[in-house]
Amino acid sequence: AADELKFGALPVGVQKQLTFSFSNNSTNTIYRFEWDTEELPEISFSPSVGHLQPGASKEIVATIMATAPMSRDALPVAVKVWPISYPDGSKDWDDSMKDIEWV
Repeated sequence: AADELKFGALPVGVQKQLTFSFSNNSTNTIYRFEWDTEELPEISFSPSVGHLQPGASKEIVATIMATAPMSRDALPVAVKVWPISYPDGSKDWDDSMKDIEWV
């Protein structure tokens, strides 16, 4: 299905990453998103929180690593999404962005 990531079989202690696109199909609404992985310490997303502009997509990297043997056919992961607005114009942001200051 379009909303599933299939990591396949993984040995304990081996990290695997999958990349997918996360899109905002609206024409005028900016959304803030945040992946809810509190109950699933073996999986993470980068960026894990950010803003998605109207008509834009972001590349998301999902990383999984089992620290103990486990058997899971599915890991339900929720993403919280809500509309936001910028008081001083629109600007893209997510937690993978870094500011570099040269001194």
